[in-house]
Amino acid sequence: MVKKTGGNNARKKEQGETQESERKLEPATAIDEQDLVGEEYARFRKLNFNQVQQIASTNLPVITIIATVSFAAGYTMPGGYVGDGPNAGLLILSHKFAFRVSVIANFLAFSFSNVSMSLHFYSSLKQKLDVLASYINYTTLLTSLAIIPMAVAFASGSYISLSFTPAFAKTVLSVGCSSYAFLYYLWFY
Repeated sequence: MVKKTGGNNARKKEQGETQESERKLEPATAIDEQDLVGEEYARFRKLNFNQVQQIASTNLPVITIIATVSFAAGYTMPGGYVGDGPNAGLLILSHKFAFRVSVIANFLAFSFSNVSMSLHFYSSLKQKLDVLASYINYTTLLTSLAIIPMAVAFASGSYISLSFTPAFAKTVLSVGCSSYAFLYYLWFY
């Protein structure tokens, strides 16, 4: 009788490759569970390395887009600049409140996304799963915090650009704000 071992060896080889491809990291002992937020820490503690990497790979393009858009919006101010006279080069709509809201919200969106991208960079240097999970937890939080001011900057920038037609400007502002309110209602409930 001839024994067929090719099938078993192939299965063992596939299992070995699967185990090697799923990177196992030892838990960190330097982080105390009391130092991190309870529910968020418990949720991320149950994840394996591949799940944490998937969250990070989803989060990074979103952060990059937010940083790019908010950086570009910092240079293309709504309303434009004064072309001539003693105020040449100054912003036309800088005296309006909605313009100031737009600039501050744009600055916050860029700052949150920039810090989040930096944490992504530093998380690539970490080898402990718990530390990596906490970095990804912070970057996810910062990304969520960057989305809100980005939306506010867009809505207030649109409002200030359309301020010469008040009814249209108020409609755009109310639709913009209510859509994000609905989004966060779905997210938290």
